Amino acid sequence: MRLQEKFRIVIRSANYSLATERSYWAWIKKFIQFHNMKHLDALTGEDVANFLTYLVMKRHVAVSTQQQALSALVFLYKQVLGRENVTISDWLNARRPKKLPVVLSIDETHSIMVHLTGTSLLVARCSVNVWGWLTD
Repeated sequence: MRLQEKFRIVIRSANYSLATERSYWAWIKKFIQFHNMKHLDALTGEDVANFLTYLVMKRHVAVSTQQQALSALVFLYKQVLGRENVTISDWLNARRPKKLPVVLSIDETHSIMVHLTGTSLLVARCSVNVWGWLTD
């Protein structure tokens, strides 16, 4: 039985969504292509780690994308191929971007407010007073 047929039977019997099936199969194809169409029996956990590292270093994928690729390959090896002994370790994890809060200091707020007039000044003063940021 061909790999795609076996994969389809296993993933559908596990009641995965069609979107997940398509996504996982796409990752499996990319993994096989990355390793120049080698047979899966010849590929190890180290090959999976190399592929995951490649996704981060060359393709600059997000954390969730790398995680999805990992999930697809774990599903392939454990559920489809029945290889429980595959150990995947030492790959480069994608990093979540740091989200810096955008907050103005009191001096920065004052320097902006001195240039406001009319309705803009009124709205800014109301916002500042409601949140208790500035006191006159």
